Amino acid sequence: MPRTKLIFREKADSQYVKEERSFTDAEGNITAEATRRVTSVASKRIAETAYALAAQRGNRDSMVTVIHKANVLSVTDGLFRTCCREVYDAGKWSDKGVKYSEQIVDSMVYKLFRDPSEFDVIVAPNLYGDILS
Repeated sequence: MPRTKLIFREKADSQYVKEERSFTDAEGNITAEATRRVTSVASKRIAETAYALAAQRGNRDSMVTVIHKANVLSVTDGLFRTCCREVYDAGKWSDKGVKYSEQIVDSMVYKLFRDPSEFDVIVAPNLYGDILS
């Protein structure tokens, strides 16, 4: 029987911080903006939780897949990705049977749809985790 997939969403950061504003220019054009915030503290905390739970699942082939869009959002998603990798390396998770992988969110949607058995534990910023779950 296949194991349940786990998706960890970092819920303290991302676009869901609810800092939005809109303004109208002199020609009447409206612009709306939303703040996207990613912190190292929240990113490392969710990564640590995901790796720990993957290790507890009792499978020597547990894999944590980090979801990001660092190819476009190099600062915010870049920080999330870097923090997840740093936590993996510092925690010696490979010694505990946990593997590390990454997926860009666009391709992850497709791969999760086509073959969900390829994934075990998924960790993502809040918006991506919301969409994937």
